[in-house]
Amino acid sequence: NVGYVRAAGDVVRQAFGVLYLLEIVILALVTIGTADSLAATVLERNREFGMMRAVGLRRSALFRLVLLEGSLITVNGLALALVLGLVLGFFWVKLQFPAMLGWTLNVHFPYAFALYTVAIAFVVTTAGALLPALRAASLSVAKALRSE
Repeated sequence: NVGYVRAAGDVVRQAFGVLYLLEIVILALVTIGTADSLAATVLERNREFGMMRAVGLRRSALFRLVLLEGSLITVNGLALALVLGLVLGFFWVKLQFPAMLGWTLNVHFPYAFALYTVAIAFVVTTAGALLPALRAASLSVAKALRSE
């Protein structure tokens, strides 16, 4: 019986092993999405950024402002992921596995994995926000004020 449980556990671990690859793909899409969203924001707000610079906002502060927007996107995404992940986790562990396989499982929250994923998400979204932030910081005040 112990051998059967160990073999079943190995099969489940192997089946869910693909999720790490899926995580890499998702993080790449998050980087592209963050960069795209912030780049569009920077392009749409050229005049606003130009006015901020004209009244004395430093390039470094504008750079940090765009990076902060990227961080806020990350925080919102992580909050949504946490809520949906917990709901789906409970759904599968408490409803689906018992209904499909007859297994009764305990819910386990992978704290280390979650912290690792949060850290990587911040690194990835910061990387995605760098180019738009650099573009915003390098805007010419006169050129930005002329744009419409």
